[in-house]
Amino acid sequence: MLEKHDISCWIAPESIPAGKNYASVIPDAIENCDVFLLILSQNSQKSVWVPKELDKAINCQRHIIPFQTDNIPITNTFGFYLADCQIIPAYKNPEEAYIYLRESIYDILSNKTL
Repeated sequence: MLEKHDISCWIAPESIPAGKNYASVIPDAIENCDVFLLILSQNSQKSVWVPKELDKAINCQRHIIPFQTDNIPITNTFGFYLADCQIIPAYKNPEEAYIYLRESIYDILSNKTL
């Protein structure tokens, strides 16, 4: 949906070249991104990688947008990391959430160029 609206996306593992080491490529991608979109789901909260990626985004002072796809409790780890982030509850109304997400990203990107 984002790429259809001219928002380029870097997605692990699809964007990682064959033979490259995740631990070297992912931090570089986070350092060079304008927006860190966190797909907040039951699976992402169980991931070993996602908290590390989120921590890196916070340390790099990236704009973080949590996009919650599942109506599940937020774990203590993610609750701590996202304490000051507005979470988009996509599971409530996905169509409206995608529009809000797109507009939020456009807003961040347009303010970056000012």
